[in-house]
Amino acid sequence: MSTYLTVRQFGRVVPEQRATLASLPAVLRLIEVGTPDIALVASDAEAIRDALSLSPRAIVVAEPATITDADAARLIDASPLVLPVLTLAASLGAVGAGGVLPKAGLVHSRLDWQADMRASLLEHLAGLVSAVGELSDVKLLSQSAGGYVGSARTGDGVEVNWSGLATAPTSRYELDIVGLAERLEIRAELDGSARPMTVRRGHAGGLDQPLGIYETGLRLFWRRAVDELTKGEPVRDWQDIVTLRKTVGTFASLANVSDGEAA
Repeated sequence: MSTYLTVRQFGRVVPEQRATLASLPAVLRLIEVGTPDIALVASDAEAIRDALSLSPRAIVVAEPATITDADAARLIDASPLVLPVLTLAASLGAVGAGGVLPKAGLVHSRLDWQADMRASLLEHLAGLVSAVGELSDVKLLSQSAGGYVGSARTGDGVEVNWSGLATAPTSRYELDIVGLAERLEIRAELDGSARPMTVRRGHAGGLDQPLGIYETGLRLFWRRAVDELTKGEPVRDWQDIVTLRKTVGTFASLANVSDGEAA
């Protein structure tokens, strides 16, 4: 039995995908023909159809914000595991904020993202869920010229303020989870390089030494995909992503209408 998983690309995806796959030769191998373990698909219907016809073990959706609603629905019924590439979620999933959150009084999340409003909102909300768990009462409070402000609550009723900027010059992220006796701060430059994501914990007794994660979100995503297929680790259901896409689609539509009126 081989110790690696094969990956085949369907359609055109960003070059960073292939570069990242090439950086993980011990666990992932690119192939050009045949049935792969993982199909990496672009957003067009033809790429998704061709991948589904081969019944791979998993389908990786390279840009989950840009596929059509019809294709997103088709993938719900697909027999392979469906994994969306959401790099902020992959990075935050490696942090583990669970120990701080139950004692928190406020969560603030900010994302500047180099993509349009729909993609930025999906990346932001999916990442936030990976850090603090499921959200309720998610609202877009205001937006203007690509900037937005929203609110939500965690499962424990903690207030969450989320804000950001779509089509930003650079991508960066900040998360603060603030409690009476403890605080978690995350800072990250998300430019595709392996800059460290800084994780700092403060508490009543002082300040812990900052920790740094020195991998890109895309590399962390692919390593997690390998774990999900080889170790059977729990995976976020594609249906949850489709539901989140609908919320994001509503917010993005409101933002587009507002921008049009402002113009």
